Amino acid sequence: MVKNEAPTPQVNTQDLIMEYEMIRQEVANIDAQIRQLQEHHEALIVAKESINSIKGNKGSEMLVPGGAGVYFNTSLNNDKSCLVNVGANVIIEMNIKKADKTISDRVDQALSMIVKLNEEADMMVQRLRLIESVIQSGQQPA
Repeated sequence: MVKNEAPTPQVNTQDLIMEYEMIRQEVANIDAQIRQLQEHHEALIVAKESINSIKGNKGSEMLVPGGAGVYFNTSLNNDKSCLVNVGANVIIEMNIKKADKTISDRVDQALSMIVKLNEEADMMVQRLRLIESVIQSGQQPA
């Protein structure tokens, strides 16, 4: 965990630079995690919209993505349930209401994790700024 205290005079500049680089790398890793979570969040929103759009549309024509820009024309035969991946590539059939709730819960979890990671990154950036100010001020640690 990153301390949010001013560097003490006993810490030399080289140690501060090493700490700075470690924290900078951690911030970069957190930023990458946030980007992945944001992509996951967007995919969940699309899934939620898809679930809601099939309600009451039995028999309607639709395009189903096959990946890599490939789509299939199909008709909706069942507007009461769908298949949901529940983890470890286990797929179960859920009624639309339960599937919508499951995806909503995942949306909430993703948002919560994004907020937590942003807060963690903000604390680390504050520490980076503190280290920068000590180094740039020319204070020579004892």
